[in-house]
Amino acid sequence: PVAFETKTSAGTIVSDSSDGSVDWVIPGASSLAENEGGGSGATTYFLVFKNWSFAIPGGATIDGYSASLNRSSVNELATDEAIHLVIGDAIQTGVNKSDAAAWPAVAATKTWGGAADKWSAAPSVAQINASGWGFVVMARFPGGRDEDSIYAISAEMTVYYTAGGGGGVVIPVLMNQYRQRWK
Repeated sequence: PVAFETKTSAGTIVSDSSDGSVDWVIPGASSLAENEGGGSGATTYFLVFKNWSFAIPGGATIDGYSASLNRSSVNELATDEAIHLVIGDAIQTGVNKSDAAAWPAVAATKTWGGAADKWSAAPSVAQINASGWGFVVMARFPGGRDEDSIYAISAEMTVYYTAGGGGGVVIPVLMNQYRQRWK
């Protein structure tokens, strides 16, 4: 059986200007990031979520990954432009999980990937456990309209794996529960 580990708190959230034209504001408390639009057809910078503090056991076989973002768009104009993995602090642009779905007016969670989806990548267990592992999100504002505000409210990442030496054990670990249990 496949085991998995879910993390609900990225240690690092940054706006990366290597692509796109509109910066994210990262306020902290009420949302992870927000953006006020940037002109007709503009795209946001990459919003990077990494440093998840995974602890996948050595010898495990990685079966897949999923990334989730709870997001909203005040006027439902923004759409997905790019969703990529980050491995070793490098954005992996080979596979784009974006489906150009509109961001909803009422905050909702969108998940990309799954238990058997490796996004055509093959990171090692050590790379997944390292601080440079994560995902990026880029949004697009439609042509002819730039009056929208978008919000990234919370993010989550899950790694699915088979433990070395035989079948895995299902071990769901949510960051907040982990803190409470081991204090």
